[in-house]
Amino acid sequence: MARFAFEAVDKAGKAVRGTLAAPSSDAAVAQLQERELWVSEVHELPPPRLRRLSSREAWLFFVQLGDLLQAGIGARAALEELSEQAGSRRVRRAAGQAAEGVQEGQSLAGALEAAAGAFEPRAVAMVRAGEAAGAVAETCHLLAQWHERELAMARRMAWPRLWYGAIGLFALVAVSFVGYALNSVTDDVHANIAHMIRYPIWALEHLVPWVLSGFLALWLIRKALARAPAGLRDRVALIVPWAGNVRRSWALQSFACVMQMGARAGLPIATALDLAAAATGNVALQRSVQAVRRRLDRGASLTEALAASRLLEAPALGLVRTGEHAGTLEANWGRVAAEYEAKGQQAAAKLMGVSIAAAAVWSGVVVIAAAACGYVVYAEAVMKAVHDALH
Repeated sequence: MARFAFEAVDKAGKAVRGTLAAPSSDAAVAQLQERELWVSEVHELPPPRLRRLSSREAWLFFVQLGDLLQAGIGARAALEELSEQAGSRRVRRAAGQAAEGVQEGQSLAGALEAAAGAFEPRAVAMVRAGEAAGAVAETCHLLAQWHERELAMARRMAWPRLWYGAIGLFALVAVSFVGYALNSVTDDVHANIAHMIRYPIWALEHLVPWVLSGFLALWLIRKALARAPAGLRDRVALIVPWAGNVRRSWALQSFACVMQMGARAGLPIATALDLAAAATGNVALQRSVQAVRRRLDRGASLTEALAASRLLEAPALGLVRTGEHAGTLEANWGRVAAEYEAKGQQAAAKLMGVSIAAAAVWSGVVVIAAAACGYVVYAEAVMKAVHDALH
């Protein structure tokens, strides 16, 4: 139900302003007239902008929606049930807005797209492909599996990120004892304690500006990429070492899954390619898929068009060629999707290993840098003590 802002005048001639919920502007005016108000203006308010659902919230939404649809419940009734009973407030709000869209006559994908940014474009494209293929419930369960996979990966990557922060605190405490050891040539306990207190402060003064500069540089790079054209940003995302392999593999898995659904439903290849391009969620890959379609329009076979665009790797391309010749494209697109899912899992494991190794290297760099700073602080005192001992 939409919300409307109104301006009116009551019996006493006092101006009244406010908002109310109604199915249409005429219904809103009728409600105000029942309250004995003279209506001067009524206009519909845009729906509140929602934050993008997290991986956990999207998993919760799609797994429940898929179960309800598979049980034979209509899309509108399923969304209304989710808007009332979902465990997350953001999921309830997103489901409520989508239910209003379905009530107004939109398709399920259109309603999700209109839900004020709650769902990522790739998920909307997958649902649209599922509607075209008559497999919406299956598509929702597939999206739930993918979000569950992303959630599991985020959990595995959490502790290396915590390690990066914890190692700084560890180094600050540990090098205090390094400073004590460097200053242990004196028997003055009070001086040693003073040095142990002074050392971390001195180290922070010299190390923190460099650390903050690094974080600032990363933040500026992120902002610059956010403002860059979508094609450039997505192309960079695909070539980032290790992480780019994960993104590419899982995007191509989405592509293959939609092509499989299109083959199962008997959709024209051009229509299936349009749906599959949007499902990749990557503008650079979408352009490659569009190039495939243009070659198809010029009379090339699907295998020839895919080979010329270099969208798929040789093993996957071989599966498509076999399916095209043997009439088993549906089954072979499923095998292509499974292959890219496996490649994505392998790339994710490599990314995890690299993150752990980087955390170990970072630990060593921080400790060595802190110890070097300590040497600068105490070198003169140590050299003076050695000089006095020799003379």
